[in-house]
Amino acid sequence: MLHQVIVELEGDLSFGRQMGSYPILAGLPLRIAPRTVIDAAVVDWGMRSVTALPVPIRINELPASALKWLPGIGKKKVAAVIAKRPFTTLQEFRAVAGTTPVDPLIIL
Repeated sequence: MLHQVIVELEGDLSFGRQMGSYPILAGLPLRIAPRTVIDAAVVDWGMRSVTALPVPIRINELPASALKWLPGIGKKKVAAVIAKRPFTTLQEFRAVAGTTPVDPLIIL
């Protein structure tokens, strides 16, 4: 978890950092307005940055480009999730996508 990430650059992949002496660059696969402050769950990492999703993770609202970043969700499961939305319970979502390490952070 990264708390209080400040979005610096908006785009299909928005970028933000936490305040600090050497903050980690977080790529957020969503359009998020600059100066927005969010909490984010790290879902992947690279040499100098991480990929993160805003918390809570809103399954019924995320585009396919962001859903694919959920651990354990591949192209086929992304398509299945999008086809079955909206979910009314987390159990319905898990029946389609299975469980992921970020399950505690998911809401509908």
